[in-house]
Amino acid sequence: MVMEIMKHTLLLSRHGVFAHLTDSELDRLEFMLHQTERHAHMEGLIDLWRKGDYLSLSHGTELFFRTNMLLMSMGRSPIDAVSSQSLLEAELEY
Repeated sequence: MVMEIMKHTLLLSRHGVFAHLTDSELDRLEFMLHQTERHAHMEGLIDLWRKGDYLSLSHGTELFFRTNMLLMSMGRSPIDAVSSQSLLEAELEY
């Protein structure tokens, strides 16, 4: 599961899902992706999935769906599109 989380995080990053994050959050993401003890950072990566900007991207709906399917396959709750967009808008206003 660790490699699946890593691969999905890299996919999201390549498509710009995390482009709106602050510099410190992007540094944290890069740090977590390059650690040899990757399993220790899986929760942090999944937390960043929940902060992703899916809905403003051309392939965002597909990425959002894939992210939610992966979350549910791990027994976690899916990301709510409405609250996700509201959180993003609030961050951008700040």
